[in-house]
Amino acid sequence: MKISNKRKKKNSKLFVVILIVVLLLGALSGVLFATGKFPLLQKAKISTQSTGVDKNSSDPTVGQQSTKTDTPTTDSTQSTTDKVPVSNSVTAKITELTQRNNQVLFTATISGTATNGTCVITFSNPNDKPVVKTVASTVKDGVVMCGELQIPTLEFSYIGTWSVDLRFYIDNQQATASDKIDIR
Repeated sequence: MKISNKRKKKNSKLFVVILIVVLLLGALSGVLFATGKFPLLQKAKISTQSTGVDKNSSDPTVGQQSTKTDTPTTDSTQSTTDKVPVSNSVTAKITELTQRNNQVLFTATISGTATNGTCVITFSNPNDKPVVKTVASTVKDGVVMCGELQIPTLEFSYIGTWSVDLRFYIDNQQATASDKIDIR
């Protein structure tokens, strides 16, 4: 009888250790899932990608990954920093900024030019790292556009109001537009 009691105690201890390990793995998975960092949820983001840009940097292109669109930029040497002067003739207007179906939708139109440029869209909130998208503009029916971006809401880990700043760069000048969106 002593042998079977020892075996039962040993099996009970093994069961408790296994149960604790499973619970810890479950808790870790829950935390990773809640923060959007669960490895099985990571999808390849081809059209856009979030970057961890230094909040204190005045250069919106720091740490960005450029994305490809159908129409490339025409001037590969143009500068895309906030030091580029604001254009008197080119203007930018955010025409769509909504949240729908777990996506943030962004579109802007550019007036005063028919030439492609570079669009840098920065979503910022003091409680989170910025979400920055850099794309080449496109021309549709003679209208220069930035975006038609669909950004997964998982890239915005803070729920609340975000500032949105658009900078359109062309011929070493820029046009800007700003707005706000509530991420829910």
